[in-house]
Amino acid sequence: MNPLDLILQKGGAGISMSRVDTAERLNPILEAHLRLNHAYEYALAHAGDAALAGTLGDLQRTARMDAGKIAETIFSLGGLPFSGTSIEPGSLPVEGRGEAMFTHLVDREKDFGKLVAGEDKLDHQIRTKAILGVLKANSEKRIDEVQKAVRRVRF
Repeated sequence: MNPLDLILQKGGAGISMSRVDTAERLNPILEAHLRLNHAYEYALAHAGDAALAGTLGDLQRTARMDAGKIAETIFSLGGLPFSGTSIEPGSLPVEGRGEAMFTHLVDREKDFGKLVAGEDKLDHQIRTKAILGVLKANSEKRIDEVQKAVRRVRF
């Protein structure tokens, strides 16, 4: 084997998907994330408990940063990220009230986690793999935090 091949393989050069393909794969993730963020905003507005609302607000700060990082990555790959401006505030309500609403929110979050986890099998660039790993970890944290917060509240 050529020594240059060994060097290039170590960093993943030449084996990862193209910038265009990566941007195309990240855009649906960004759209799903923005839709999920709207669902969280709806749940935040209808939480009915100050501590629960505080937890959701804290989680939303990180979620907005995650969405920004995905958009920034798509831009850096030469793509045009989904802006979310077509989503009307309040247009993505979470079904139910009280505990049922948060159960549905967690179900949506799990669906988002599956979408992100589906990218694990693909040959993304190292930077994109890292971003997807953070998205997955933050999604899991949101599920855990929402479930803990809901257990503390009596609806």
